[in-house]
Amino acid sequence: MNNYSDSRNIASFLTLGYFLDYSNPHFNINTFCIDKKKYKNIDEGTLIKTGSKLWFNAISETFDINKEHVVPLSGGLDSRAILAGLLEHTEAGNIRTYTFGIPGALDYEIGNYVAKKCGTKHTKFNLNNHVYRQDELEDISKRVRQQTILFHHCPVWDADKLYKGCVVWSGFMGDPLAGSHLQTEPSKSLEEAKKIFIKKNRYVKSIELKKETTGFSDLINCELIDLNLLTLDEQLDFQNRQIKYIVPHVLMEGYAYKTPFLYQPWIDFILSVDNKHRHKMALYKKILLRSFPKIFSYRTKTC
Repeated sequence: MNNYSDSRNIASFLTLGYFLDYSNPHFNINTFCIDKKKYKNIDEGTLIKTGSKLWFNAISETFDINKEHVVPLSGGLDSRAILAGLLEHTEAGNIRTYTFGIPGALDYEIGNYVAKKCGTKHTKFNLNNHVYRQDELEDISKRVRQQTILFHHCPVWDADKLYKGCVVWSGFMGDPLAGSHLQTEPSKSLEEAKKIFIKKNRYVKSIELKKETTGFSDLINCELIDLNLLTLDEQLDFQNRQIKYIVPHVLMEGYAYKTPFLYQPWIDFILSVDNKHRHKMALYKKILLRSFPKIFSYRTKTC
């Protein structure tokens, strides 16, 4: 990497919180089987039934009764969807959950509440009581491939001891696939999409970086498919923020993961439905509420 490329990559880290000049050859999100015609004239009730069945299959096809299962539980939809799916396959007492954060934060309070209501084997990690160690932080940095900022995890070494040998179920790509990043007015050009991407994903907004440190837009991946299938904004999000920022965090090295939202039939389905069903994750929410009415009667951080 030459000095110019290196400076732009550092600028991307300072602006976004991760390096844009990064690739993971072992991981991708397959969006090449989207078929917008397939569900064009299908009524909402049928779509809900189809989605519910696919979500059940996404869990069942990789569920192993002989393993210990762990769900990092937040206040959002995705981790709760996984927990609800697992509860269709085993008792709550066979599932281990954990929530980390600071008392008063929605992810912390709601995650703990849901675990209590469901009766899982639950652990609370109160970060107010955690003492960060230099050697632990260095280890975490290696396990996120030195790709992004730290402090986005529970106490990792404590989790290592508790969950060694367990299967960890990750909600990676749940809400983005469902439409959480679908804009009401999608970008009409790649240049516009890149500008919006950088503005929307700025990690630190309290200070303005010098103009010369922001010229890194050409580092944004844009291997585009038909824009009638997936908006420019979502394509940039999937190929960049999700792969380069979210993956290193939620799939950090050291654990055996299950990623049910990457079940290909689910991806093909949820991206193929008309965008009116994906706007504000409308169909996804209805699938979850219809499939698991009790657990989704509890508050989430988004509704």
